[in-house]
Amino acid sequence: MKKEDLVYICSPLSAPTKAMMKRNMSKAGIYAKQIAMYWGCRAIAPHSLLPDYVDDTIPQEREIALEFGLSILKICKALVI
Repeated sequence: MKKEDLVYICSPLSAPTKAMMKRNMSKAGIYAKQIAMYWGCRAIAPHSLLPDYVDDTIPQEREIALEFGLSILKICKALVI
């Protein structure tokens, strides 16, 4: 990986409670930081941030979030699950 390469981090988001979902968001951010440090690239986990701004229970907002994630994924050099 090159320093300018973008890597998409995919990890669980949904959970039975809002607190557990927040924990999953936090974990996604940690995973992105770990991958960025390990591979020396730029890593992104959109689901570590987007749920703070869009509501997944509102269909229009969910669609926007999904489209955003897919548009980021298209420019990534790798996907880490």
